[in-house]
Amino acid sequence: MMPFGLAVVLAVAPSAMVFQQRWLGDAGMANVFRETWCSVSFLCALHLPPYFGLVALCWITLVGLFARLPDLSLPFMPRPAAPVAREWPNLPSPRQKQVGRRIAVVAASGLAVVMGRSLGAQEVPAWPYALLLAGLFLGLLIERIPAEPLRIAWRKNGGRLTALSLAHLTLVAVLAGIYGGPVFPWLFLPIAALAWVQLVRPAWRPGPTFGLTSLALILYSLHVNGWWFAVIGDEYSFLYRAIDLLRHDTLASIGENVFNGTAVYGQHPFLSTLLQAGTMLLFGPTSFGWRFSNIYLSALALPLFLVFFRTFIGLRPALLAAFFLAGSSYLMSFGKIGYNNLQAYFVQALVLAAVARAIRTRGRMAYAGVGIALALCFFVYPAAMYIIPVALLLLALYDPPRSAASVKRWALAGGSTALVVFPLLLQPDYWLAKIHGTMAIDPKLVGSPAAASMHLVTNLIYASFSFLYVPDENHFVVVSYVDPIAAALVVLGLATVLRSLRRERFAVFLALSWAMLLVLVGASHDRSTPPTTRMFLLLPWFALFAGIGLEWVVTQLQALGMSRPMAHAVLVSVACGSLALSVYQAYPLSRARQAGTYQGMEAHFLRLAQRAFHDGDPPKRFVFVNDPDIWDVATQRAMIALYGVPLDGDRLREARVNQVVPSWFDEAAAEPNTFFVENPRVTPERVRPFVLRLQAKGKVACPIHNTPDHVVFTLWHSPELASYCTVP
Repeated sequence: MMPFGLAVVLAVAPSAMVFQQRWLGDAGMANVFRETWCSVSFLCALHLPPYFGLVALCWITLVGLFARLPDLSLPFMPRPAAPVAREWPNLPSPRQKQVGRRIAVVAASGLAVVMGRSLGAQEVPAWPYALLLAGLFLGLLIERIPAEPLRIAWRKNGGRLTALSLAHLTLVAVLAGIYGGPVFPWLFLPIAALAWVQLVRPAWRPGPTFGLTSLALILYSLHVNGWWFAVIGDEYSFLYRAIDLLRHDTLASIGENVFNGTAVYGQHPFLSTLLQAGTMLLFGPTSFGWRFSNIYLSALALPLFLVFFRTFIGLRPALLAAFFLAGSSYLMSFGKIGYNNLQAYFVQALVLAAVARAIRTRGRMAYAGVGIALALCFFVYPAAMYIIPVALLLLALYDPPRSAASVKRWALAGGSTALVVFPLLLQPDYWLAKIHGTMAIDPKLVGSPAAASMHLVTNLIYASFSFLYVPDENHFVVVSYVDPIAAALVVLGLATVLRSLRRERFAVFLALSWAMLLVLVGASHDRSTPPTTRMFLLLPWFALFAGIGLEWVVTQLQALGMSRPMAHAVLVSVACGSLALSVYQAYPLSRARQAGTYQGMEAHFLRLAQRAFHDGDPPKRFVFVNDPDIWDVATQRAMIALYGVPLDGDRLREARVNQVVPSWFDEAAAEPNTFFVENPRVTPERVRPFVLRLQAKGKVACPIHNTPDHVVFTLWHSPELASYCTVP
């Protein structure tokens, strides 16, 4: 009992200290042990509170404690099943093989012609290359995958799959109706209800994958239209490009850009915009339609991660890891931004699932799938490229290219990647843009080995602690990258993995790949601390460590004599507690801790506009007292339109301080339901004529704060509308 109890205490203590400082707001906690900590100048310069010396001591002691335990053989980390002789139990018919081979030959010939022309003209290929590429892989699929087993599988499971698909689409439609406006297809409701009723049947009952994906979709969508998530600053370029695509691009122009690797900001591939435009096409050019792209892809990544998890660890820890991902506070918060970053998270899941299948089957089409998945890393947010060496490491550990057969499989994967990536080879600007966000862009780091070494060391420290504590809270992600309970489990899981290195090959992969990602994602950048915009690539590892850690806890409790039902009750309680803390961290805590960062004039005006809209009659109107040279009201108009707030026409007007007071101003000031928003960046002298007229009409002022010492704007209102001054 003593080693187990001590291990739990050592894992929980660091989380408790961070919880006391950042969750409970104990400022004094940040100065505990400061004198000792700052006796070492390097430690004192770190953006970590001094008690992290005790945190490090707890972790070192925990690893040492595990090192003294008997060599761990983990029953929940089995070796993958031996590869089957063929991917499919039957061979395709001669007729099917002939058709598939002909399609593949024609497509390959066409690809050779298009590639030759593109190289000769140094032009990026368009639709013909994409269609021929699809034709080549389709032909290979027809040639190698027999139709009869697919027909049998459909006859057996087609009804259940149809019901699951309809149930999933119903959930999406409900979320769209809640957050995106009245778009729920009510005529679809009877069919959807029938699908859900069918799933009650024991044989068709949805499994945990469907439940976890649905849970993730719901949790990630919460508060998607929350005003405090409205603005980061640079994400709206992605919105404008997607809207421009929907309004002005034709099928031909999309084809011309489909392989464009330098669309938004000259760094992000066009495919990223196409993915965002897809959800906006379905749900409209609204906040929900735009942001749902990230939310949906993050939820769809979960079944793929489960495929990866289940290949190498047991069912229960795999489901626990997926549960921690479904309840990730990071994804709930960061996913509200209209970036393309989380497309890399989805591709990461796709790559790992493809590699897991290739390891299980050793099939040619599975390796071609790995190649295609790896190629997609080049067409989304650039950080996806960091997963390529991780995938190759996993493949090398389980199918090293030693024999002629394995070399052929690797060559097939490499050839598939090269075919898809070929259009990018004709775009030098694409490759030059990849240095942005890396150490190579900072002359101070490039020109000084000492500075570069210090940068790497400090950021490796920050990245290693990031699941527990982030020194720079930004992009709505606060405190840490996982909740306090999951953070304690991560430490236990990591210690378990390190203790298992000599016996478990997957433990070797987890340790090596985690270290690799700490360097690539957490330290190779040009920022002073690891950027939240790419650290999500570590989330699957944190989730795996947490799942393994919780599995270890339950196993130890049962070994100590706890009954199986009671141990399961502990598991459920810990998991549910982690989820509750994660939801709180993603929403109330994030909103409170980021109030002074992103909740500026635009966000708070959106809050007022949303409230005015929901309050209904009598309709409210707003007038900005503003200098257009300082701030453009058109930006605010575009934002409230994005959120579906109908303040068009004279319901939102502007009184410019660089002009005489307009004739309509006094009449508007006399209206009890008209608010006036005074831009604080305009000097009091210039706004004074407008203020005097507002006071003469009985308007009173209240400052709107995002933090106690900062005013985002002054709201002039009728006395009876004073409740609008309160920020909920």
